Amino acid sequence: MADTAKEHRLDIRWLAEGCVELRTAGAVVLIDPPPLPSTGVAAAAERADVVTVSRRAMVPAGGHAARWIDGPGEYEKAGVFVIGVRTLPARLGPLDERQVNTAYVFSADDVTVCHLGATDHVPSESELDALGRIDVLLLPIGGAGRLPPAKAAEIVGKLEPSIVIPVHAALPLDDPPAAEREALAHFLAAMGASDVVTQDSYRVAVDRLADDTTVVLLRSIQP
Repeated sequence: MADTAKEHRLDIRWLAEGCVELRTAGAVVLIDPPPLPSTGVAAAAERADVVTVSRRAMVPAGGHAARWIDGPGEYEKAGVFVIGVRTLPARLGPLDERQVNTAYVFSADDVTVCHLGATDHVPSESELDALGRIDVLLLPIGGAGRLPPAKAAEIVGKLEPSIVIPVHAALPLDDPPAAEREALAHFLAAMGASDVVTQDSYRVAVDRLADDTTVVLLRSIQP
């Protein structure tokens, strides 16, 4: 008999800044590696089957391999289905295409994971609708160019994911800047989340996804 637990697993690790690694039963996805990654993150990008960036300016100099995705559209790579949805700035003006944000939805092993990318505002209703059903939501909270806590909580209320994981908000974890620490605390308060235990990684249990939203805190691994 097949090991269904192994077939339907998805592990999530937060590596650094907005960079998150997804591990399915058959593929590794790396999301938003920094333009100047640490040695460990660069190695993770080399090992990954799929790499996505929310802004084309994040693509390393000299181009990138076919396994990289850097904009809106529908893709299938290594058994992972990816939908990229452009989220336009709240204040429209001249657009730098290299800086326009793309949110991504990843579907694999019966789980959908959304990474909102590098954004500081609530996407439009049409943009949120394009993301579809979300099981796990990765949110860029705190600091310049990221979501203020109230806006982050508003997005959670609109998308209604089973799991929400804030990233950015407490780096480094042992001594985060005061503004980052405050942003995370305000978000947790807005979500009614208390006594949340920080984990090194999170395994999504497909058969335990609940209707109510649960906040999960990850420790930045920084490989």
